[in-house]
Amino acid sequence: MCISVFILAVLLVNSICIVKAQEEDNEKVKNETITPENLEKLKLLERRKKMSNVIVYGWPERENEIIMDTVEAIGHKLGILKPLSMVRTAFRANKPSNRIPRPILIRLANNSVKGKWIILYRKSKLWKKQFYIEEHLSKAIQLLSSQTRVWVKSKNYTHTWTWNSRVFYRKSEDDSKRYRVLNMRHLVRLNSNEKLSEIVDISPSSPANKR
Repeated sequence: MCISVFILAVLLVNSICIVKAQEEDNEKVKNETITPENLEKLKLLERRKKMSNVIVYGWPERENEIIMDTVEAIGHKLGILKPLSMVRTAFRANKPSNRIPRPILIRLANNSVKGKWIILYRKSKLWKKQFYIEEHLSKAIQLLSSQTRVWVKSKNYTHTWTWNSRVFYRKSEDDSKRYRVLNMRHLVRLNSNEKLSEIVDISPSSPANKR
């Protein structure tokens, strides 16, 4: 009994130390002079915090909702038998939103589980049910994704999607090539001279989202 209590105490202290160290790293980067290198560090820290999250749009919101029951229903819709075993926490956005119902942020166990939820959603084509599951993206990637969607639509290309905070597009259903958009500057170059600027992605396959 005493040994178990001791082990639990050690684990708790270690966890606190790790969290404190991460917070100190964050503060250290924030307090440093803003340089291109430090800006990249801040972006990386933001991405890491969101790596295991998904955001659900369009799922009906009911009065006196029990959010974990809602998350369980979403998981069942994906075909997952015990979805709550993969979930750390979840909540509706509490900020005023022009989206009704409010989006749901789900923090999953890790990045691999997040990938599983996204893949199941996209393979099942559940956007046809008028709800959407997306990665929790940084503001910069959100902007890049939305602007890429506008550009892709203007070119009459098939679709665009994100995977692990990277933005992709495909020109047609028959085209097996995936193209990547690196950043806003790259998107501007694509708009002005696509042939010279396009990048064919050769990384392991990423599931496409036709939203």
